[in-house]
Amino acid sequence: MTTKAREKTQQIYKADQYSYSVTWSEDDGAFVARVAEFSSLAAHAGSQEKALQEIGGVVADVLEDLGATRSSALSFSGEAKTAL
Repeated sequence: MTTKAREKTQQIYKADQYSYSVTWSEDDGAFVARVAEFSSLAAHAGSQEKALQEIGGVVADVLEDLGATRSSALSFSGEAKTAL
């Protein structure tokens, strides 16, 4: 991803604009942080603060990947070839 594309992605997607929760899990013996908008993501840690920090980093990475994918999709030439 180019620097310009990364800057645009950071303007569109911001990890601090999502809904987070942190709960204690007896099964895991740790705090588990989740983000409502990405239900498959979770982060485990020994403290609430660390779990929240971890899930924030995961979301930032996912948003960066989504931005890269979006940039790639926008640069598609419009030409597709198939073989039968």
